[in-house]
Amino acid sequence: MKAEEATAMWVWVRRGMLLGLLLGGGLAWADGTTTAAPPATGTPPAASTPPAAEAAHTVPPLEEGDALMQKKQYSQALSRYIAAWLDNPGNPVVPTRVGQVFQALGKLPKATEFYAQAIKMKADYEEPVVLLAQVYQKAKRPDQAQILLEEPSRVKLFSKSPRYMRELAVVYNRENKPDKALTLLKNAQAVAPEQTNLYSEIGYAFFLQKKYTDSAAAYATAAEKNPADTMSVLNRSYALEKANKFSDAAAALTQYLDLVKAKDTDPQRKRLTELLAKK
Repeated sequence: MKAEEATAMWVWVRRGMLLGLLLGGGLAWADGTTTAAPPATGTPPAASTPPAAEAAHTVPPLEEGDALMQKKQYSQALSRYIAAWLDNPGNPVVPTRVGQVFQALGKLPKATEFYAQAIKMKADYEEPVVLLAQVYQKAKRPDQAQILLEEPSRVKLFSKSPRYMRELAVVYNRENKPDKALTLLKNAQAVAPEQTNLYSEIGYAFFLQKKYTDSAAAYATAAEKNPADTMSVLNRSYALEKANKFSDAAAALTQYLDLVKAKDTDPQRKRLTELLAKK
């Protein structure tokens, strides 16, 4: 066997082993199809991209994967992340990205597995810690998120990070501890006032404290800083309603309905009618 053929075969053997680890017999994509690992030995299937063609790529596979993730082309993104992992198996960014693919597909246990692997590879890498906390929140396990974030070594590593502070504040808000959440959020705001997702969480903390005017103001700032944050517009209407500012609440709710192009059957339209009747 020629040296070039041996090298090409080894690449495919490694690729098959890694795909087996990643997919565990096949990954179901959003369209319901599955993909299985290519054979570990033998000649690659004719439809597959040969290693020589892969070498012709001028964009690093990790960057290609990120671009594909932006387009929500998850199966293609995973393929490029696999290539990146083959190139650099010690890079904790790659299992983090793989975890994001699984998270985007709603496969939270798989996402958890890869975020945990990235954390194990590099304990001071904040990204997988934050993402894992978010997965726990999505799975309605704020207790697990709290254990993760309050682990003493992570507090020491990340306690000054506004992103970390915001995630821990989310935990406290979900556990109805808005005082603790606000302390963290205001500290994060002082460090990174441009971090737009702080303001919606501040709005929620004030809402839990029944400081509805302050809550509405924070939600307004959140929507101003991030026009795509339609939920802050909606939540502002709830805060204004609680503050008995029905006219302003109706205006905020109208803005929300326009932004999301709500259907006539949207239940918020009935709520708008009720608010208008309270003016």
